[in-house]
Amino acid sequence: SWNPTEDGIAWDPNVTWGVTIGRKFSVQGDLNKDAVIYATVGNSNKVVRWIIKSGVLQSQKPEIINTGLPNWDILTKAEPTGASPNDDYIIIGNARSPLLFNGKTQKSEFSSEYPIRFSSFSAKAFTFNHVKYLCIADADDGRTSGRFCIYDINSKFPDEKVFESETIIATSVNANGTGDLAVSPVSEDGFTMTVYCVITNSAIVAYELNCIALE
Repeated sequence: SWNPTEDGIAWDPNVTWGVTIGRKFSVQGDLNKDAVIYATVGNSNKVVRWIIKSGVLQSQKPEIINTGLPNWDILTKAEPTGASPNDDYIIIGNARSPLLFNGKTQKSEFSSEYPIRFSSFSAKAFTFNHVKYLCIADADDGRTSGRFCIYDINSKFPDEKVFESETIIATSVNANGTGDLAVSPVSEDGFTMTVYCVITNSAIVAYELNCIALE
């Protein structure tokens, strides 16, 4: 199986391509089984992708995807919706509403109407109870507050806003408009999953999804 410590990616984009990457990257799947790793190239319109099959990294040099979009800055993120290279992925970033890209054709398919304020500093796609969700977090113009939303994207993009947090106030200015999102494993009884959001200079907040029908 692939050992990230011993068998890590050794591709140096400065040497082989003359660019820097890594401010935003995403992993979907199990690195010891099947997974994809996405990263965006700063100040460009390109996404790079590594593929892992049966625990084996397929190439040190990533696939380079030209999205055809106008160049973005360093805050844009590519978030895959699944562990297969054919699964769709989402492009989101500074003052950019989420765009859904077709994983097979690499073409933009849908745009959301999510109102990005200053920057979308994180996005996380996940599946719970056989439904696909997208969580988005962003910061305001003054970078003194943040929020996060969860969308149901199972049938279209986006389908339904499941949750929007209250404004999360930073204790000091979050100069880079940063933070992150994470999801817990499904609970042992299969009923719940928790989404966590951290806002830089602020706090960690959480929202619990459940599949319990109240009658």
